[in-house]
Amino acid sequence: MKKSADGFLRLEGEKPQLVEQDAELQALAKEIREEYERRREERRAIELNWRLNQNFLMGNQYCDIVAETGELIDSPAGSEWENRSVYNMIAPIVETRLAKLGRVRPGLTVRPLTEDAADVSNAKLATRLLRASYAAQDMPAIQQAAGQWAEICGSVFYKAVWNPRGGCMIGWADGHPVYEGDISTAVVPAYEIFPDCCCREGVENQESIIHAKVYGAKEIETLWGVQVEGRTMDVFGTDAMSLAGGGYHPQFGMNRTERMEDAELVIEYYERPGAQHPQGRHIIVAGGYVVHVGELPFVNGENGKRGYPLIQQFCLTAPGNFFGCGVIERLIPLQRDYNAINNRINEYTARMTAGNLVAEQGALVNEELLDTGIAPGTVIEYRAGATPPGWMPVSEIPGSLLARLADMRKEFVDISGVSEMAKASTTSGSISSGVALEILREQDDTRLSITAEHIRSAMRELGQHWLRLLRQFAVGVRLTRTAGEDMAATAVLHWKRSQLTSDDVQVDTDNELSNTPAQRRQLALELMHAGLFLDPDTQQLTRESRARLMEIFKLGNWEDLTGTDELQRSAAQLEHCQLERGIIPKIQPLDDHQLHLSEHTRYVLSAEFRRMQEENPRMAQALQMHAEGHRALAEDQAAHAGKAVRTM
Repeated sequence: MKKSADGFLRLEGEKPQLVEQDAELQALAKEIREEYERRREERRAIELNWRLNQNFLMGNQYCDIVAETGELIDSPAGSEWENRSVYNMIAPIVETRLAKLGRVRPGLTVRPLTEDAADVSNAKLATRLLRASYAAQDMPAIQQAAGQWAEICGSVFYKAVWNPRGGCMIGWADGHPVYEGDISTAVVPAYEIFPDCCCREGVENQESIIHAKVYGAKEIETLWGVQVEGRTMDVFGTDAMSLAGGGYHPQFGMNRTERMEDAELVIEYYERPGAQHPQGRHIIVAGGYVVHVGELPFVNGENGKRGYPLIQQFCLTAPGNFFGCGVIERLIPLQRDYNAINNRINEYTARMTAGNLVAEQGALVNEELLDTGIAPGTVIEYRAGATPPGWMPVSEIPGSLLARLADMRKEFVDISGVSEMAKASTTSGSISSGVALEILREQDDTRLSITAEHIRSAMRELGQHWLRLLRQFAVGVRLTRTAGEDMAATAVLHWKRSQLTSDDVQVDTDNELSNTPAQRRQLALELMHAGLFLDPDTQQLTRESRARLMEIFKLGNWEDLTGTDELQRSAAQLEHCQLERGIIPKIQPLDDHQLHLSEHTRYVLSAEFRRMQEENPRMAQALQMHAEGHRALAEDQAAHAGKAVRTM
């Protein structure tokens, strides 16, 4: 396990080494580099489309692809006076899509492996771990960045790995800090991914995948513990961020090249398990040197198999293609025409307002007026007998041109699925019915539901990777915080990896696009008034239901409505962990004996307790005696309470 983590990221405190390669490793590095160049060339046409999409999104819309040379170049102007303004309709459409898709926050739930009480409890534990990991990694921000890349390239990738330097520090070894390790999720743009075949769908169907990225020499030394000779490299950049590598060299405009000093290209080669390599292969080449050779580091596949640490999220799928497609590429031809018509209208308007002077050749006394123009109030002298200069007659803007402009705005809606109501939050004055407005809103969301489903699918697969990484690398009893700072001292989970018996992750939320937060709160109010949140026996609102309502209304831990019940259950679960470590817990004066007895009964009925009876019968008997103590005290409390009621 440590070897797998070492291969991916160097552990803290290890000294960097100068790279010295024998003939075999040099040949392997050359082979990986040649394979990377082959895949880069195969993907060039696809990458050009991505670059074109990004330029149009960022407003650099007078460019095109030259098929003969495989380059992206500026489109030359037809004449010096030609108006080349940009009327960017793509940017607001993409921003609207991202804003709506930003509401997609899948709730991940783990289904139990069996109906056994222990499996049900473990599934609840895994669900809470997933939600804690989702919050700890700030996944909404990661999803937002991924959504932007998906709109540009048609697909984006999440890379889920185990970071041995993550989590809390648990001690020192040889003078260096030791960390418990934790999950790490990063967004990988499609620019950095090179599949074995671009015509084969699905990450899992690729024989091998290359992840190529430019790193600084110091970063390579920190991550892999080797020193490489850095050089100046071109990396893809937007604003101040260096986002890609692997040979992406844009040449102009908004989509530009940044120079990165003291850097090297790092090629990570992943090969899936096969007959020759049953555990797969993971090779890292930095600057032409092999810095790691080993098996695939993570057991993240089905049925305990090793697989790629990459999860693909689509904007829209493209049948027969590894990479997806996006809305931008469909809008580009329409955007070109829209710019052209708007510019022609502006030129027409300029002629109408400024006018064109018509003068007979040689008629003007001062011929310089033909070059400098005529200012208001200027006296124009013309030769005797010549035709006086005059203004060229102009007509109004043709109605067909204006009609075409209106039609094109409708075509933007038809192609993108984003209406003016979604972009500007306004509707036509002729629409006043609430039912009609709701129908329009649902029609907007229908087109987005395809992309939203791809997001949910990616999050579900990502959740499975998280659980499998925890099962592989989490050692000993782990403590995971599951509440805010106001409950940080006690709201923690005590767990170990053997409890992660199921990785059947499901998305339990409904369609976030069709049900807004306001609609869900209104529905909760209606259900509450109907009595569906009341306990069927007492017809009272339970603490659990009150806490759930506060969560729906986004009031958090308002006035500590959850009380101490959850803390009592957490304390009882901690006693189970103490017993497994050979520590017999003591009954505390402030224990809620009924809740403790309920948790201990659930544990006694589980398969894990049956294993304890076989492996450590002394601890199993101690737990039963401990539970009986809670039972006796609970009965005493009930008897005293009944006596007090009769006395009153």
